[in-house]
Amino acid sequence: MRARNLIALLIAVILNLSVTLNPLATGHVMAQTATTIPMLAGITQPVSTAPGNQTNPHVECNLVSYTYDDFEGSSTIRYLDLVTNTEHVLPGDTLDRLSDTDGRRIAFTELGATGDQIFLYDLTSQTTTQIPGLLNSDPAIGGNLVAFVHRGGTTTSTFEISVYDQNTGTVTQLTTDTLMDLNPSVSPDGHIVVWEKCQPDGTGCDIYSATQTGPGAFTTRLLSGEGEDRGADTNGQLVVYVSNQSITKLQDALAAGNASNTSSACDSLTAFINASFAQSGKKLTPGQVQQLVQSATQIKSDLGCQ
Repeated sequence: MRARNLIALLIAVILNLSVTLNPLATGHVMAQTATTIPMLAGITQPVSTAPGNQTNPHVECNLVSYTYDDFEGSSTIRYLDLVTNTEHVLPGDTLDRLSDTDGRRIAFTELGATGDQIFLYDLTSQTTTQIPGLLNSDPAIGGNLVAFVHRGGTTTSTFEISVYDQNTGTVTQLTTDTLMDLNPSVSPDGHIVVWEKCQPDGTGCDIYSATQTGPGAFTTRLLSGEGEDRGADTNGQLVVYVSNQSITKLQDALAAGNASNTSSACDSLTAFINASFAQSGKKLTPGQVQQLVQSATQIKSDLGCQ
């Protein structure tokens, strides 16, 4: 029982180390922890309190965009102007969702019978531009780029990442494979796109980035390593994402312990220790590796591992 409790506590420690920063300039990965999280000064202001669902909020400058679903078959993109404290509804077909904003424009998905499309609404001119193509959704906007998920690629069930250049009006596909490429984010200057690349079953996700080197030209590379890595965002210099790191090995050890399979639990703990050493100076600092290895070694001792 003591060993199982210690494994559960070690999983909690790993979760506390799970927010990871990756400096784009160096390619090194660092795990960052915060013992205290400061509260932001100011007051809380409701963006919308209308009936129905208000979801998928995004804020930039003095603008908050979000999806409003009235539960009666209508879904619209709305935005709150924080300067005038007024709410506005974007023109659409009432089947609109998943927006993002750069403070001057709002990109959003419009559902359609022949395939979802992405539109770009300019707040100054109050005009809407359709991004070319069907089966597109989940846009992210930054600088001159709108990144989005394209369903198609090598098969109709494949999800790829594409970008639309507002300056040239052209679409460039960043990925072409049988994996699932999802959840893009774009840096404010439009030079960096990051996203998740997962196995076809939605597991084994890693974080990738594409750096714009010229109109329609990008350099792509893998940023993350072992573990499930998701939820990437970037400011153009750093990429932040959530990683479970070596939690799977600890979960295997916990499951084996619960089944009284001491041999398998010991093997999983050994694998966890080896994985921790491998991440020293990468996803983990040497001090964090020492903390995890000491804890895992104590658990192995309690279990009587050879």
